[in-house]
Amino acid sequence: MSPNQTKTTNKSKIQKVLSALYHLPKKSWELVKILYYRFRYFIFNLRVNELISIDFRLLSLLVLFVIIIFFVFYQEPLYIGMPNLETQVYITENTLRTVSIFVGIVFSFIILSFNIFYKYFGRFTFIKFFTNRYIKFIFTLFVSDMILLIYTCSYLKEGASRTSYGDAFFLFSLAISLLLVVSIIPTLVLLLRSSQSRNNIQSLIKQFNMDWSLSYHIHVLWRQGNRNEHYHRDPITLLIEIGTSAIKEFDRTTLLEIKSGCLEHFQKMFADYKQNKELHPIIFYDKIDDLIRNLFSIAIKERNDVAALLMVNLCKEVEEFYVKNFKDFNVHNLDEHLYDGIRFKVVLEQFLSKSLQSNEDTVSQRIIQNLREWWCETIIKVYLPAINYDYPKGERFPNDKTSFFLSTAYYDFAKIFDQIATYKKYFLYQEISNFYTTTNLSIIDSKNTRNTKVYLLQLNCPSALKSFEKFAPKLDVEIAWEFYPFSTATTYEIDRIQSQIPFQIEMKGFDYLYRISKLNAYVINEIKAIAYHAMKNFDKNPAAKNILLSIIEKFDYIRTLIPKNATDQQQEVYLLLERYMGYIQEWMPEYKIEDKEVVKTIRYALKRFVFKKRFNVNLESKGYLIKDVR
Repeated sequence: MSPNQTKTTNKSKIQKVLSALYHLPKKSWELVKILYYRFRYFIFNLRVNELISIDFRLLSLLVLFVIIIFFVFYQEPLYIGMPNLETQVYITENTLRTVSIFVGIVFSFIILSFNIFYKYFGRFTFIKFFTNRYIKFIFTLFVSDMILLIYTCSYLKEGASRTSYGDAFFLFSLAISLLLVVSIIPTLVLLLRSSQSRNNIQSLIKQFNMDWSLSYHIHVLWRQGNRNEHYHRDPITLLIEIGTSAIKEFDRTTLLEIKSGCLEHFQKMFADYKQNKELHPIIFYDKIDDLIRNLFSIAIKERNDVAALLMVNLCKEVEEFYVKNFKDFNVHNLDEHLYDGIRFKVVLEQFLSKSLQSNEDTVSQRIIQNLREWWCETIIKVYLPAINYDYPKGERFPNDKTSFFLSTAYYDFAKIFDQIATYKKYFLYQEISNFYTTTNLSIIDSKNTRNTKVYLLQLNCPSALKSFEKFAPKLDVEIAWEFYPFSTATTYEIDRIQSQIPFQIEMKGFDYLYRISKLNAYVINEIKAIAYHAMKNFDKNPAAKNILLSIIEKFDYIRTLIPKNATDQQQEVYLLLERYMGYIQEWMPEYKIEDKEVVKTIRYALKRFVFKKRFNVNLESKGYLIKDVR
């Protein structure tokens, strides 16, 4: 290192030290404020005043009266000393009787707490309630105090005179009795609170551990005990009972705690298994599936859409975690460990069927949204790149499992979406359209190979067209962005992948819309936007010319299908085609389109709109307004 470089380094270190010293007071003050607010939060969060059952104003008033009476009327000399033996016996016996009275109060509170616990947590009460630390504390203190008072009373009665040992036990037993009396109400209040605390659900979920596994093997698999003994304490069985009660009571908080608790425990089991290799998380994954299916069915039956939505979301979140860590769930150490998604698709298909039957439209929408998020965000963007999947382009019918999984998935999607048509919930096509549109964009944005992207587009785009052809004729509204499954992805794909699959499918959809008399200004404008995009990239993208010519020829082809005596709707389409083709021609100079073939094709195509004037006059005479979205 040169001398100049050494000087520069030393200067930089000095500047850092000076800067740290300069900011030290400010940072110290910020640290003090943080510590202060933390201390204040914990002090006030204890809410001690809620546990104290003494009215200090009344107590102060009574003490004041006692002091006044003492100084006014007391004439004897003052002294401090222990009471005599008879007085000690008398006080101890009366304290014992007083403490015994509190037995009924304590047991009344315990029974009340037991009933509250049972209301919220069902049979889990018999496992958890009597191990509560507040019950243990008050019971231990109560029994200990009574034993201590009995011993002290008997010792004092048998003694001929006072002793230091007897005095010590006398004072200690009074102190414990006072502590018992003062702590009864706060402890029982805390017991009541803990009886309805949702932390009990966390405790129940955590019981899914190695002890559960041993119990399951002994009582259920090996049949060496009573299987009912296992299911009586089985966490999932108890959670289903608790969840059922919460659904019927519309208790959203309990259901949220079950949802978050199960997901957190699943993640914790996964993290722990990497270290101790004890209970594999795949077992809990299977049990969560049972829990979700049971609680969803009950939620639909009870018309509790909030509970149903929570179960649908839990199903998706668990599956996302499972897929993202799929390679670590290889229980049997298989060489070819691949994900098939069968369980998740079957569950969502069943959920959608039940929600449609019960007219739970919000739940149905969320199911389709979760299916979309799982497919786009988890499978396409995470799972396929993680396994380095590359579609075997040279094979016409690839027989690898991943390609089969992808192709059969779209068959399953079609089955799922067909249920919506079966129940005539056509407005839900908006979610289906969004599914295919988002999938196209996810495919293009993903980190998959080009072969994989093209294969996925070849699966997704035709499926989108088939679904569109099934639902479009049934829609009571005009085709707009929410019911149009092509749109943005077409131009995006032209730039990024250049396979033109979405464009070709969209042009087929354009033809179909005309055949069912659903072609309108919005769809024509979407095609015009693709033409603008092609003109903008005319010199950069070799396919731009073919795309532009295809659009012009498509407009011209639809024109040939419209007869002279066309309906009003056909006349409107005719005029819109001419108008939007005119817009394309108008912008060609702006994009410097000088290709002779393109210029000649669009000029001659526009000249062939010979019914333009006739149709304009006809529609104006009827007061027919042409809808233009430009």
